[in-house]
Amino acid sequence: MRHGYYFDRGYSNILYGYYGRRYYWWSYDGWSRPYRRWSVGYGIPSWLYWEPLPWDLYYRLPPAPYGCRYVYADGDVLLVAIATGIILDALLYDNY
Repeated sequence: MRHGYYFDRGYSNILYGYYGRRYYWWSYDGWSRPYRRWSVGYGIPSWLYWEPLPWDLYYRLPPAPYGCRYVYADGDVLLVAIATGIILDALLYDNY
């Protein structure tokens, strides 16, 4: 799987239905990403506080690929490889 190409509009709509706020996926064209101190393709920083997704949201999303998990960090949803900690994709909360 290429970095930044797992999430799409369907995932964004699921999160909008749950949180009631807009999310954009990393590879969304024509949208400037908000500033984040982490990036897709890099390892998850040790200073970044993350937590598992709420269970009711976790069951609304399709299963994460084998060896990956969804995490919730600073309002964003990240897809992270468990073994390496690399951020594979992100749904970014548009708080502007």
